[in-house]
Amino acid sequence: MTMAFLLFVAAAIFFNSPSFGQQNSRVGVVVSNGIQFEIPPGYIQHRGKDRNILIVEPPEGSHTFALIKVYFELRSTDIPGHDLTQEKMAQLGLSKTAELKAILAGREGKCVEYSVKTKSGAALAQAECSFGIELHASFFGEPQNLRVFYAFMQAAEPARKDRQL
Repeated sequence: MTMAFLLFVAAAIFFNSPSFGQQNSRVGVVVSNGIQFEIPPGYIQHRGKDRNILIVEPPEGSHTFALIKVYFELRSTDIPGHDLTQEKMAQLGLSKTAELKAILAGREGKCVEYSVKTKSGAALAQAECSFGIELHASFFGEPQNLRVFYAFMQAAEPARKDRQL
């Protein structure tokens, strides 16, 4: 076989693979803004245009409902959920259920968990976490998937220099 033929076959396989051109990745590890994250089994990572937000969720069609976001943005405070007044919480159907500490990439932070009342009666949970004024994470989904959210943050670590974008 000639080298040209091998390159043609490799290109055909690459360009016809299901992941080519999609904005999703089933990669087990992703590095974003100097932090290495392990994508949980059964979840995918979205590669959006905004490099300051990392989105991780189960693929479309999954029976699991969970949305994890990590925000790399400067905010005015490190208090999670600081903008949720009692009035806004009532409008959104939120009730504060817990305040706890968490770790993301070795950084200690604070999380606030909420239960969400839906019109259909489905049980949902929301969590807002801050790890300083420039690193934040959130979760929205089924309460049993909060454990995936906390494990995702706990497993994150500063990226080695050779793995950073």
